[in-house]
Amino acid sequence: MMGGSLLAALYREDIVNCYAALKAQDFQKATGHAARAAQLQPHRCEAYVLLSDVSFALRDTAKYERYARLAFQLAPRDFDAVMCAIVATTENDTSDARSILDYAVSLESTPWTSASNKGKIRLTYSFYLLAHRDTAGAQKQEEAARAILPAGKLPEVVLAYRELMAGNYGPPSWGLYNAVLNLGYCGPCFIPAEYLWDGRPLNGKTILVVCSGGLGDVVQFARYLPAVKAAGGRVIAAMAEPLAPLFSEWDAIDEIVPLPGASISVSLAAKRVLYRSTSSDEGRPTPDASTFDFAVQLAKLPIIFDTRPDSIPPPFSPHIPPDRMERARQLIGEDGFKIGLCWAASQSERSFPAELFAPLADIPGVRLFSFQRNGAAHCGAASRNAQDQLKHLTFPVTSVEDAPDMLDTAARIAAMDLVISADTFVAHLAGGITPTFVVLPTPCDWRWRSEGETSAWYPLVRLFRQPAPGDWAGAVQAACKGAGETV
Repeated sequence: MMGGSLLAALYREDIVNCYAALKAQDFQKATGHAARAAQLQPHRCEAYVLLSDVSFALRDTAKYERYARLAFQLAPRDFDAVMCAIVATTENDTSDARSILDYAVSLESTPWTSASNKGKIRLTYSFYLLAHRDTAGAQKQEEAARAILPAGKLPEVVLAYRELMAGNYGPPSWGLYNAVLNLGYCGPCFIPAEYLWDGRPLNGKTILVVCSGGLGDVVQFARYLPAVKAAGGRVIAAMAEPLAPLFSEWDAIDEIVPLPGASISVSLAAKRVLYRSTSSDEGRPTPDASTFDFAVQLAKLPIIFDTRPDSIPPPFSPHIPPDRMERARQLIGEDGFKIGLCWAASQSERSFPAELFAPLADIPGVRLFSFQRNGAAHCGAASRNAQDQLKHLTFPVTSVEDAPDMLDTAARIAAMDLVISADTFVAHLAGGITPTFVVLPTPCDWRWRSEGETSAWYPLVRLFRQPAPGDWAGAVQAACKGAGETV
């Protein structure tokens, strides 16, 4: 049996050699040294931190999280172990990610927590919340980081966030956006490096575009698909099934295959799409998707094409067959100035009470139509669904949300003279079809910038922001006034 001092010396030797192998990117050798160190001193966290680092470099998310949790369990007050657990759980978007972040914040008074470490934790928390579209929470954590870090020591990522919110698109802001995407902003999506498309010519090969994220995200970034098609290959788009009718006649896509819900983590192996999910569709394969050569996440296309404010492609506008358009016109009629309404998004912080639209009913000649679907966030004091809210409104609104599919929804939107919407799918779809007012919270999502009434992404859109956080009445009142000036 080896003595304690010899074990410690061998352990330290393996740790040093592991660091050297990691620096040389010899991951096999690094794994061997870290694994041996863990066997020699199984009660110490450092070897498991290193095993987690190696797994991260190899993009083995399961092992990465397992080793990170082992390190955290062994040393819950060690900074490296805590950060390892934070990164693993936020990247994999686990149910306990936020509680681990809260725990890390609670350790700010411990001796190891230097200003730099505290700032790093707060900024990681900020980006996690940003990835979950909690813009107000993200801003609060960033402000805490600013208060902690010495003047002039604010990391470049914070400055990049400011550039992103200002609409100054370029390498710094897209670099941050890429990091936020990797935290699950548009759904977890891991594509191994050997399949990842970087914008190179396709030369007749097939590319799979993973259209993960919310329905609005897909509509916003679909504008890049013609550029993918122009790279000279066959384009397969994996998307949520309800979206398929919108894109079925578009020549930028050669084939559409179904993508399960936004909780799905996509990984690629043997050139076949596999799904991992906590839902009942776990293990569901994509039909006939075994022939692609490259893959890319749709939301990363702005980065790949190095988008700048003056090079954003025109928004996606679906081809609406004449018979669909005629059916929509017959349903809606030609009389009056027709305004389509949508007030509830999937998140309550982007939703407001439908009753705030009441001033629109006083505008002469206006007819109001609801595109609000059931199942969105409940708003106001009453926890009613969208149709119940319509029943309780004090002014007349006709519901047209029961379209057979989304292409019929697009036709009905095209029959409107104006759409006024919360920050949700309807805003993105309408923004490429007809004049649209989007009513925004303060602060809002990055794509709408932090100020201004116009959108570089949607020339037909006018933005109405809360005058102060939480002031939906002021924002919707301004939109109603704008509508009256438009009629």
